Parts: sequence; C-alpha cells; structure tokens
Amino acid sequence: MVDVVIVGAGPIGLFLALLLRRQGVSVTIVETRDGPVFDPRAAVIWPRTAEVLAASGLKGAFDAVAGRLSGVELQVRGARRGALTLGRLDGPEPKPWIIEQHHTEAVLRKALDVEVLDRHTLVSLEQQADRVVAHVVGPAGPTTLEAKWLIGCDGSRSAVRKQLGIDFEGRAHAGLECLQVNAACTWREPPREGFCRFDLTAGATLLSMPLPTGGYRFVSFRRVTTEPLTQPTLEDAEAQLSSVAHEPLKLELVGPTWLTRARFQDRVAARLRQHRVLLCGDAAAVWAPIGGRGMNVGLLAAHNLAWKLAAVVRAEAPEALLDSYDTELRGVMTRIIATLPLNRMEYPSSAFGVRLLDLALLTAMKQTKIPAPIERLLSLYDVAPGGGAWIPWRLPREGERLPDAELSDGRRVHGLVDAGRWTLLGVGCPASAAEGVSTREVPLHDKDGRAWVTRKPRLVLVRPDGIIESVTTSANRAQLRPVFRPALASESRPR
Repeated sequence: MVDVVIVGAGPIGLFLALLLRRQGVSVTIVETRDGPVFDPRAAVIWPRTAEVLAASGLKGAFDAVAGRLSGVELQVRGARRGALTLGRLDGPEPKPWIIEQHHTEAVLRKALDVEVLDRHTLVSLEQQADRVVAHVVGPAGPTTLEAKWLIGCDGSRSAVRKQLGIDFEGRAHAGLECLQVNAACTWREPPREGFCRFDLTAGATLLSMPLPTGGYRFVSFRRVTTEPLTQPTLEDAEAQLSSVAHEPLKLELVGPTWLTRARFQDRVAARLRQHRVLLCGDAAAVWAPIGGRGMNVGLLAAHNLAWKLAAVVRAEAPEALLDSYDTELRGVMTRIIATLPLNRMEYPSSAFGVRLLDLALLTAMKQTKIPAPIERLLSLYDVAPGGGAWIPWRLPREGERLPDAELSDGRRVHGLVDAGRWTLLGVGCPASAAEGVSTREVPLHDKDGRAWVTRKPRLVLVRPDGIIESVTTSANRAQLRPVFRPALASESRPR
C-alpha cells in the first residue's frame, strides 16, 4: 500500500506528485493516456505560478524552454493604441512565462522520480476506514491499488468525481465561443519581440501570443447565438482573425497542430473532499479560458494541497486540515468565475462597450506600464485563501500571499523562506527557534524605507505554500501555541 494514488498525469497530477515525493510521501500515478501528449492547450504561466514552480527547484528546467512576456500591444477596430510593459511586480518572477502545456508536462515528468502507469484506467473505487481501494485496468489486465489517500486529477470529465457521485455545480457559459490556432502569420505589422497583442472589435476579441518555438498562439473569443458548434478549418480561422484585426491575415499552421473551436461550462465540484478522496485541477472546477488561468490555478491548488496532505500522512496534522483545502479552493474558484466578464481584453464587448473601452485605453496609454491593479490581477498573486481586491496602501493580511521585497539589508524576502516548510519571520524583532519551523529575523522596512508586511515589529508565520498564516506581536511569542506539529498559530492576532 502506498500513501497516495493520483489519478491523472497531466501537469496538475505530476506537480502534486512531485511535491509529495519531496516531502517523503510515497505516490503511485495512473494515467489513461498512452504516455505524454502533445496538446499545446495552456500557453502561459503567470508570475505567482512561476514563483511557486521556481521555488520548487524547477526554474532551470523551465528557463531552458520558456519565453518571457514583456508587454502588450493594443489595437481597437484596427487602430493601434500603443503598448504597455509588464514586470513591475514584487516577486522573483515578475514576467509571465510563455510555454505550452505539453512542454510544461514534459518538464514535470522529467523532474519526477515516480514512474507513471500509462494506459491504466480507473474502473471503480471503494473507501474503507483507513484506505482507498482503486480498481484499474491496464495493458496486463485488471489490477487493484491500495492507498491511504486518492486524488482525482483526471480532468473535467473526472472518473473519480463521478465515482464519488459529487455534483459538478454550475451551467454552460452561454453565448461565448473560443477559436484557438497555432500558426505563423503574415500581417502588416507583427507585435514587437516579447510582446503579445490584443485586438478588440464589437462582439469579438483576439489575443496573439508569440511562442518560443516559433509562430503565435491566436485566441479569439466571439459572441455566438444559436449556431451549432463546428470545428474550424484554417480558412475559417483566417476569416475570423482577419475580421477582428481589421486586416487580411494569412496563416500557416505550426506544430504541434492546435486548431480548435470550443464553448465552455462554468462549474465547481460541490465538494473537493469525500473522506479519503480529494479532487484537484479540472476535476474540481472548469471555466472559460479567459485570462489563461485554468492550468495555473490547478498548479496552485496542488501547491495548497501537497503540504497539507503530507502533514496528514506524516501524522503531523489531523485529517480535518484537508477540509481547509476544500474551503479555500472552492472560494478561490468561485471568485474567478465571477470575475471572468470583467476581463474586457478577452471577454467580447458590444459596439458601445468597445467605444467606452477605447476611450479608457486612450487615457491609459499615456502610461508606459500596465496599471498595477491589472498586472496584479493577471499575476494571480491574489489567488489565495484571503485574496481580494488589491489596495496599494494596504499591507497584506492573513490568508494572503507573503510579498517579496528587497530589504534594507539587501536580502530578498522570498530567498529567506524555505519552500515546503513553515517559516517564522521576526519582522523588526527577534524570532526564537520553534520545533520544525524555520526562523528568520528580517528588517521592518524594504530598501526604500517602506513597511513591506507590517508597520510595527511583528512575528509573521508563513505556511509552506507561501501564504501568511498569522501575525502577532513579539510580546505574544509565548502565546503562539501548536495547532499541529510543526504549525503554529496565535490565540490573539493584533494588527
């Protein structure tokens, strides 16, 4: 019997397995497919996800295959409105990584020290008091796997979710359709190197994203009514993209081929945990790919789940800790679905809406950088249990991502936090040792003299996934009590 069986070897299942293995948890992965696939699918990794992958020791591997997105160019009804740069964020990876999903999967497979059981399909599962029994069929016939825990990372049509009888709550995303194609393009003026381009017109949008391997990922959303969904030809793609860009575009497919048209559902599983089985990735929630957040949020969900499950497996935490995964992630996913229509760079607007947006862009383009609130929204910095609207003058709170900063002594905050471990920061005050917790004393101010996480000396406890667990005064150090080894929390949390 192993500690964990993971069903699904896409990027989410692979990353979860990698994190669990690095914390000493034994893992078996089963996958229906016949080895790695070459579906490009997701094409961007946003800064929060990038910093998590980098902190997990994968930066070098991703640097070898990923590009960087430096900015965006904007056009409205064929008229150029200018360009804005990215990169003002506080984190160690301030620019998005451009990398298609099959390359992400390849990096994770190579880093993992567990063999994936390809061509193995889950048939049924049963839960017992201390284990899960999974019945699978592989090339050699039926077999049975036993584990303390089982995680369904097997996509939107999740067999695990269906076996559990968990409702996939939500509805079809009516009136929205997306065409995607990987192609080289002949046009009047391509985006400058390292920049993507948004084209906006009434009822449709177009994102043109340069790919590190050559060509572009074109993503065009349009409003639809009742016409049936059909898969596009290259000529169909040329016609739709040319209409949005207001110029004739000539496309030539590049490999691996990605030419597809889809409509979407916005759905969240009614619960993400049922006794010893949990859901992650698309098995937990799906939505329209506006903002390219699907795979990214799945990777962050795996990051949230891994340290909790490892602590439970090692008997350092009660099983009830896993209920917080359900609560936190369902909240995050529900917020994301609610905000999709606010992204007017990709969500199509009416003719009147485009005119209003154009007026706003004419004002915004007087800057040279993307406005900070928009860049933070794109970054996924706020995809956290306590995430909410970013307010420039408000310091981060419990449940939010620990900010990175260059400190007054020259060190960077994220360089002091041990990935996968609890960290107690004495911010402007001593931080005495605690069992199983890394301790660091750091300045109260950043290099520019600003308070970066708290205005007065405080102890800041950081979860293994980089989320602030609690903040208390140094005088209350004795009141920090074990919630479970090695976690700490304070009975009173003054601000």
